[in-house]
Amino acid sequence: MATTAIGPFLGAAANWTQPTPDYTTMQNAVGAASASTQAVCKADVLGVATRSPIVLAFVIDGDENNIHIGHSATLYPRDPLLAACPYNDRVVVLVGPDLATSVPVVLPDVAFQKLAPTDCNTTAYLTGPHAHGAGPPPILRTGPHAEK
Repeated sequence: MATTAIGPFLGAAANWTQPTPDYTTMQNAVGAASASTQAVCKADVLGVATRSPIVLAFVIDGDENNIHIGHSATLYPRDPLLAACPYNDRVVVLVGPDLATSVPVVLPDVAFQKLAPTDCNTTAYLTGPHAHGAGPPPILRTGPHAEK
């Protein structure tokens, strides 16, 4: 059976017209310091997702101890032949390492509200010595992620 793992697909430069977008430009457009609104931020993220391999990290209300990673961002399609749906025009991402078992998550528009620590980073940075490649994860003793 052919693999449907998302990692190799996202990592293959041949799959993208712009495999390594300028992350400084991204940070200025949708990062914490940008002046864009939620709607503009959402549109910019969706626009980049058609050309570049991006993922979105998020938490779900009531489950703040888990950080989810969504990939394959797209817009939930509005169907004028059907009754209005609460998901119309919302961003949908897939969560999971394999397309065959990934689950869709519909993000509310407020998910594109920029908070102070909003950053855009390359995969090399996130997996390198400054982030996940820095060694064992920290032991958190306070806050919602504290060790119990």
